Amino acid sequence: MNTILRGYTSPENQSLLQSAELNIELNAPKGNRLDFIIDVTDKDFIDFNGQISDTTGFLTENFLQLSYLKNKVTDLYWEVDYGYNTKVATGELAVEGLRFPLELLKLCAELEIEILVSLYDGNLFE
Repeated sequence: MNTILRGYTSPENQSLLQSAELNIELNAPKGNRLDFIIDVTDKDFIDFNGQISDTTGFLTENFLQLSYLKNKVTDLYWEVDYGYNTKVATGELAVEGLRFPLELLKLCAELEIEILVSLYDGNLFE
């Protein structure tokens, strides 16, 4: 439930995903797909603002390595997945909004990283 950068590509690109700086966790290839995960922050679904701040820092600090991957790895798809403790599900709020700062959106756009928000009912994890 912490923020991750998750993606996939073809197994032929496995050697390009080797990076000590990014600590990329590779899963075993499944057919013509190689999945990977990079931990972005240890902030979880109850600290959305912390996730946003840490992700912006991570993308900024690792921009060169991430740019290299974007440019060298063919058929690359990746997304930042945020966990969010929705209060709508529990009835605490009728409406919620999530804000993504322009700096984060620019970094994701330049790196061609999509953004996903996974909604959680935090009461189910107590």
